[in-house]
Amino acid sequence: MNADPTTPETETTESEATMPKRKTPHTTNRFSPRYRNIVPAKGGALADLITGEWTPADEQNGIERVEAIGYAPANDTERLIALRHGGAVGRPFDTVLTRGNASAARRAFAERLVAMFPGAARAGDLVYFGTAAVDSVEFVLAATDALGVELNVKKPRDLALACEYLLDVGRSLTWRSRFAWIATPGADPATAAVKPWGHLSARQLAEARRAYAEYLRARIECPKLLRPTYGSLACFVCGVGEVLGLPSRAAEAWHTVTLRPHSLGGKPGMRPVETEVCAVCAADAEAVGSYGPTILDRLVKRAAGIEGNPRARDLQLSAKAWGVMGRKRANAVAFGHLDLARLVDDVKAGVIG
Repeated sequence: MNADPTTPETETTESEATMPKRKTPHTTNRFSPRYRNIVPAKGGALADLITGEWTPADEQNGIERVEAIGYAPANDTERLIALRHGGAVGRPFDTVLTRGNASAARRAFAERLVAMFPGAARAGDLVYFGTAAVDSVEFVLAATDALGVELNVKKPRDLALACEYLLDVGRSLTWRSRFAWIATPGADPATAAVKPWGHLSARQLAEARRAYAEYLRARIECPKLLRPTYGSLACFVCGVGEVLGLPSRAAEAWHTVTLRPHSLGGKPGMRPVETEVCAVCAADAEAVGSYGPTILDRLVKRAAGIEGNPRARDLQLSAKAWGVMGRKRANAVAFGHLDLARLVDDVKAGVIG
């Protein structure tokens, strides 16, 4: 019986009595005047490097120091200053962050996925391994966590598609991204979010939803043979008339470019033409910097399978692109208009090279 009638009698279990209550710096009730989405990190608390959540000392799993050379310019005056200081204004500073229990579990899950599907963590033609692969998958998981959805990975293709569509957006959502290299204007290294992802804006979440929707669409799509977008017969460089790709990414399978035919084996005096090239030729040309003999020789050697042959390393082929040959039919394979078999035999026999 309660001796004090003004105090209500309540039952308290032993576990409830001994369980410490998790203190938060401000209320998480958005309707309260005390609500803040970002608050000072005091009393040994740190921000979670992924979600930004205010994390007390007893829930921290290691620390990470993030360096920034300054802040991104916020106005025209600061942009002029930033031009002379590596793109940033202000002084360099460090931000100390941690991993809360949820982020530590997410990191462990990323490690398991990388171990289960080695080589599936990729961005375009770049394949990640080791810590870089775990980082990439963690960013993917960050994107799905921010949206409140689960990532369902059953095979390598699932993880590869998730990285393709969600890696970049996931990285941009993290609290860490606010302070890495060039910090977001107004980002305070001594603050944290009152709840996970409390720092995200409606625009950021909308971008994440769009990326996730594209990822889901890609998962159920089947690759198809895609023809040039604007009516060209084939790739001007290698001559293929179809490339395998997802219908939703058809615009990335073919690239419209203006080329000078005489740089690709054509006759002198031929006028520049606006045409289309496949994504493979476009990617190599972008790496080299132009469409010319260098890129043409590299692609032909690769198609012939002699790119790694020491005899062919400095070999100049004087090859011709499909588009300058006047052909009326597309190639079944890249550079099918050239005698690649003879090229291989000549290199092996030492006739050339």
